[in-house]
Amino acid sequence: MVISGGRVLVWDLQTGKLVLGPLASYGDEVNTVTAGLRDDRAVIISGDHSTVRAWDLQTGKLVLGPLAGHDGRVNSVAVGKQNGRPVIISGGEDGTVRVWDLQTGEPALGPLTGHNGPVRAVAAGVQASRPVIISSGSDGKVRFWDLETGEPARGPDFSDIGSNYAMAVAARDGRPVIISSGYGGKVTVWDLQTGEKVLGPLAGHRGLIDAVAVAARDGRPVIIVGCSAGEVTVWDLQTGEKVLGPLAGHRGRVRAVAAGGRDGRPVIISGAGDRTVQVWGLEPEFHVISRIEFQDRILTMACAGNRLVVGTTTGLLGVDLL
Repeated sequence: MVISGGRVLVWDLQTGKLVLGPLASYGDEVNTVTAGLRDDRAVIISGDHSTVRAWDLQTGKLVLGPLAGHDGRVNSVAVGKQNGRPVIISGGEDGTVRVWDLQTGEPALGPLTGHNGPVRAVAAGVQASRPVIISSGSDGKVRFWDLETGEPARGPDFSDIGSNYAMAVAARDGRPVIISSGYGGKVTVWDLQTGEKVLGPLAGHRGLIDAVAVAARDGRPVIIVGCSAGEVTVWDLQTGEKVLGPLAGHRGRVRAVAAGGRDGRPVIISGAGDRTVQVWGLEPEFHVISRIEFQDRILTMACAGNRLVVGTTTGLLGVDLL
């Protein structure tokens, strides 16, 4: 199945039929996407060459943006809450972090500066019982910002984390952790409260790691890792044991990984520079479910329920995983 670029389209993954679309014209490179809620409706937030936008997941309509402010590419977006209101957090090539009200699109904080180089990843978390922004940059620094005031927040020292291209926040043994990755093909898990290294480095990946995500397998949390050698590996978040992989099949750099569901079962989704998305069964037995070919290189992905949204070099596209 080939999906045309530059439009948001939704296809049935089993029948190949178009079930929704075209949703909107984009015509720009989409570097990052995430899912959130706006007025109790699922939305997809995207970041492109310099702006942030929000799209209704069901109708495909642009509901917010473009939100301008970054001087350069938007590398990462996340969703958090500021004084009970949903907000978008964005990190850019210009080294800044910005916060936008998800209802109105008005700037809520920023620009927050402190990184000496591009911001590669942002996330929302809790530190000392207060909501915080967590940002990671090419300077090898992890910074914390109070999500309500914008002031730098006291956080643990992550000076050993190194240049970090992908980051995820998860829970391990009931405690919040940061999963970091980057140069050297290694993944490390850090306690968010203390900064202590609690797992890893998980080594053996070939090349750079561009993507990490968290899923559940047999009721246990696992880390999904995509690397530049075109492989996907799955690790147990509790023990650090490799439980799947390396899963081969891509002929290009894996730029995005996500966890989703299909037919009531968990799946891994990987997207690569070879213009393909692969859907892998996660349990009870591993198997390749589907391979989807695109016209353009895949840069980012996010799952919301049974729907997968893919960001490519020319725009946003959607696939139903039902």
